[in-house]
Amino acid sequence: GLRNDSVHKFSHAAAVAIDLGQGNFANVSLDMTDKLHQEYRVGKKLKYQALQTKLYSCNPVYSISLSGSGPSLLVLASQITDSIRQVVQMHFADINIAYTVHELEVDNQGLTVM
Repeated sequence: GLRNDSVHKFSHAAAVAIDLGQGNFANVSLDMTDKLHQEYRVGKKLKYQALQTKLYSCNPVYSISLSGSGPSLLVLASQITDSIRQVVQMHFADINIAYTVHELEVDNQGLTVM
């Protein structure tokens, strides 16, 4: 029920932070599963399962999830490769959905105060 899904969501959110911090990237995909909101974000037009399958075939993708009411697609990878870019471009062209890509890099050191 809703209570179990909520517990799942929040315990997995904590696990994401721990696994990312410890470099356990293989666990991040499981950590980022969403039983609370995912089904409402997916919709039929997005063909999310097909996109997931295509993206997971691109190494080094660790996790894929939908976020926000947009929805936004988050692809977590050690690096963004041409194959990942190509899959996203072709998928959204095939389903005729406009999109914008924002490639972000993680800062593992944070702020250094001298």
